[in-house]
Amino acid sequence: MASRQPSQPRPGTVWYVYGVLPASASLELHNLVPMGTSPMVCLRSGRLQALVDAVSREEFNDAAIQRRDLRWIAEKAQHHNEIARLAAAKATFVPFRFCTVLKDEASVLKLLALNEGAFFAAFAKLEGKSEWGVRITRTANKRDAVKAKAHKQEDESGKAYLLRKQRELRDNEQIEQSMRSYAEACHRELEQLACAANRLPGNRYGPVNDGQSIFSAAYLIADSEAQAFKQRVGKLAEENSPLGIKLHLTGPWPAYSFTDLKLSFTGVST
Repeated sequence: MASRQPSQPRPGTVWYVYGVLPASASLELHNLVPMGTSPMVCLRSGRLQALVDAVSREEFNDAAIQRRDLRWIAEKAQHHNEIARLAAAKATFVPFRFCTVLKDEASVLKLLALNEGAFFAAFAKLEGKSEWGVRITRTANKRDAVKAKAHKQEDESGKAYLLRKQRELRDNEQIEQSMRSYAEACHRELEQLACAANRLPGNRYGPVNDGQSIFSAAYLIADSEAQAFKQRVGKLAEENSPLGIKLHLTGPWPAYSFTDLKLSFTGVST
């Protein structure tokens, strides 16, 4: 499709970029709720197009976002992720990080032109695949809680208290090591079904309220293998439940964990 001539959004606005997809892909833009007040659009350059939204420059600049409360940021980030999820469900989609903002349409088109090769390499990697997240947690042992309460009620001497704390420390270290070993075994089994896998920080997919997080990873799964992957996670969850280990599956997500592109921003106004 031919590129449009660069134009400026309404005064006081900038382009919020959700991600990039092939120009041949078709999105139902009327189904996407914009972050700003204008309808969402796709800006095309050559074989690429960027999914963008005209937002307020005063609201979406680094200084303003630094002053925002966490609730505002969480709401906007959730909105961003939902738009990216809907786009990825319709086409091979390279998602951008939250709050990627460019000055004008010319900057968006230049970014596409400068990085066409990188984007198409990413498309080849992601086509027909989605990101799934697995977090592994351990639940508290009820017997440990009862013992802790009993010790609290006992009148311990200083020496007895120190000896007990040392034993508890050694026991906890052994438990943690065992739990990590079980989590690694689960990861190795899930990794066999994945096209790629990345270990992640424990809070990547949001909070878990019923346990201590001990492992988190993202898996790039072919859509044809998604059902088998979900079944494998369920099987591992059932096998490890008696040990106090839980597996939490999330997805499918846009492939944020597998699109860390080294993009050129030469001459691009942000």
